[in-house]
Amino acid sequence: IRLVKKNDYKNLKFLFLKNSMNIMKKNNWLNLWNNPYLKKKKELGYVLTKQNKIIAHLGFYPCKYNLNKFNYNSLVLHGLVVNRDYRAASIPLIKKFFLNQKSDFLISTTTSEIAAKVLKFFGMQKISIKNLNESRIIILDFFKFAKFIFKKKQNFFKKIIFLLVYYFLHLIKIFTNKDHTTTAYKINRFNSKYDDFWKEYKNKSKFFNLDRNKSYQNWFFSKNINLNTAWIFIVEKNNKIVGYSSANIKKQNNFRIAYLTDLIALNEDENVLKDLVSANIQEVKKKNCIYFELANSSFAKYKIFQSLGGLPIKWKKNGFYYKSNNTILSRCLKTNLSWTPSSLDGDIAI
Repeated sequence: IRLVKKNDYKNLKFLFLKNSMNIMKKNNWLNLWNNPYLKKKKELGYVLTKQNKIIAHLGFYPCKYNLNKFNYNSLVLHGLVVNRDYRAASIPLIKKFFLNQKSDFLISTTTSEIAAKVLKFFGMQKISIKNLNESRIIILDFFKFAKFIFKKKQNFFKKIIFLLVYYFLHLIKIFTNKDHTTTAYKINRFNSKYDDFWKEYKNKSKFFNLDRNKSYQNWFFSKNINLNTAWIFIVEKNNKIVGYSSANIKKQNNFRIAYLTDLIALNEDENVLKDLVSANIQEVKKKNCIYFELANSSFAKYKIFQSLGGLPIKWKKNGFYYKSNNTILSRCLKTNLSWTPSSLDGDIAI
């Protein structure tokens, strides 16, 4: 067992593909080593090797969360993969991680069913929020959307019924929804004005939030913004930022799909949130995507997305798991009222 290295990517990609799993793009992998919270000893995961071949991997990277004006050192878990022939041999690797880490909070958000069983064995719990099983989508190209659905492993007749229903709903949305004028505009980097917005938001918030300070946000988004696969919108009033959103594009089965990864406004101002969603819809229409999705969000934000053409859909399983080593935090997180999830949590948007 050893720490993962930057030049392990090629061998890890082979391991992931061999086990029918997706691995993050190489530019995002390399960007992990630029994380602003990393210490001099850059610990970003463990690998298990046999005869110089990687047979298991558990990745993680640092971040911070806030609750009631307190900061909590946290780790995002990602990429738990084990060669099928060495399932049992991976236990010492996972055990080493859980015994050595001292973070207040651990989170895994893209957890497979197999990984969930392992993580639960080591004390991680599912974040039981109803909204995490829901999404809202705006279909932009129904023909390509139909082709995308037919590539999914589902009953043929269920696919036909699903598409007929959604085509009918899609037509209704086209005729009943008009483009909403917006004051939101794009930025390429987070600045001190954004930091003022974030500090005001987190100080007022009663929820458990990922700390979205400008250093972390610039690290998280920089590579994908440069590749034109992510973007940021803000809304200002009186020369002050009052809302922000982020979105990105990913490929599935050679189809481009856009995701609204974050959506925040001071005082949860619905007009500001609607401005941001509208700006993103207009942006996505230029990107040749088959649909635009909002997932891992609150019911209030789903409602705004739906009012602008979004259709409710359930095709995701809740992959959010967590563990807290901080007694006070652990007590707070037992109530669903503490949580305000987004697709920035964990490695969903990487």
